[in-house]
Amino acid sequence: MEKLLLGILLSAHPPALKKALAVKVIESYKAPDDVQICFSILEIGVRYLQQNMNALELTIGELLMQRVALLQPSIFALFFSPERLIDYLDNIVRICFPTILQDGTVGKANLL
Repeated sequence: MEKLLLGILLSAHPPALKKALAVKVIESYKAPDDVQICFSILEIGVRYLQQNMNALELTIGELLMQRVALLQPSIFALFFSPERLIDYLDNIVRICFPTILQDGTVGKANLL
């Protein structure tokens, strides 16, 4: 699935068509009971959300996670363990708010 989505993203098609194609691919995905396959799809979704600021890539990441959550809620919950969520949030804070972490504290002056 990742190669197919990458092919769509890298194609010369207009953005609206790329989005429509990506949505079709994701909607056709039938999440199997295989935990590792679902985890791989969720990893792709998280990677798109974390590393890309392109609106289409963010949409794809969100749709991938929503699809697995809809079809395999128990696997989705297993994937987003407390440890993993803390790790993701830590990465987001380090990327989005590096000055907050300079002295190891979150002070009011850093937030303004």
